[in-house]
Amino acid sequence: MYEAKGRPSDNPLIVHVLDIRGLESVVAGAMPKTARVLAEKFWPGPLTVIGASNDTIPLLVRGSMPTVAL
Repeated sequence: MYEAKGRPSDNPLIVHVLDIRGLESVVAGAMPKTARVLAEKFWPGPLTVIGASNDTIPLLVRGSMPTVAL
C-alpha cells in the first residue's frame, strides 16, 4: 500500500470503519465525547477521528504510532 501510494512507511494509513461500533473495536479505551458526537453527526463523510490504537491495528498500518486515524 505504501509503495502504491508513494508514501514513506512511517506515514500512517487511515483505517476505514463502518460505524461507531467499528471505531470502538480498534480504539484503546473510550473516545472523547466530542469525537464520538462528531463521528455520529458526520460519518459517513470526510471526517477523520484520531484515537489511541489497541493491538488490532498492526504497527505497520499505524506507521509505528500509538494512535490510529479513522
